[in-house]
Amino acid sequence: MSERKVWLRNIGHESKKISRIIRSLNYCGHPELAKSLQQLAIKLGQEKGVIQEETIGIWANLLK
Repeated sequence: MSERKVWLRNIGHESKKISRIIRSLNYCGHPELAKSLQQLAIKLGQEKGVIQEETIGIWANLLK
């Protein structure tokens, strides 16, 4: 199976989904899982994707 990097593109719709998932996990009582997903999204977005710096900043500030 090939590796899928659909969400690692510079398209706002996919990054908004990631933001909603991170926030929802936190609101639903799973702050550790939210933090893990946040860190993973930022790491992969920087290393493998074409994610805008603005989006990385948004993800970094979601759980503050």
